[in-house]
Amino acid sequence: MHVEILLRNRLRSFLNLLGVMWLDVILSSTGAFWGTSEYLRIMQGTLVSRLVVSVFALPFLYTYLQWQSRKKGIEIGNRPVLAILKQVAEIKLKLSLAQQEIEMRKQAEKERDMLIEALKKSLSEVKILRSFLPICSVCKKTRDEKGYWNQIEAYIMDHSEAEFSHGICRECARVHYPELDL
Repeated sequence: MHVEILLRNRLRSFLNLLGVMWLDVILSSTGAFWGTSEYLRIMQGTLVSRLVVSVFALPFLYTYLQWQSRKKGIEIGNRPVLAILKQVAEIKLKLSLAQQEIEMRKQAEKERDMLIEALKKSLSEVKILRSFLPICSVCKKTRDEKGYWNQIEAYIMDHSEAEFSHGICRECARVHYPELDL
């Protein structure tokens, strides 16, 4: 049982070291050689060389970790290799959360843009009468911007999308058309 735990710890240490070294290769070589014709060959050679270095460094790493684990009261944050791995995991989580936030913001911006377009369309379809409207107190004609007097219906139709239908109220019918008996 003790041998199995020992082997598992050694394997975990080796995989951690190899992971850190390969991460370094991916980050540095990709940044330096991405897009070149030699990129894949350089990546392959560098990853293999890091594997060989990891195999030779494993005894030193394992000895260091054993020495650190024997120390009492030392937290993982004070163990450099383990601290680096913890930071990589935290960065990966933060990047994932940032990516989710970016996607949510893109969706919100898309919805906002659609709403703005709908509002622009609605606004272009609405005509509003806004101004001081001079009106004759006798015949109720209105004076337009050029100084001409027009029927109020014509003015409103020219300055809005309103349409008129004519009828007659009861008072006017009694005065002007008494024979209708409304």
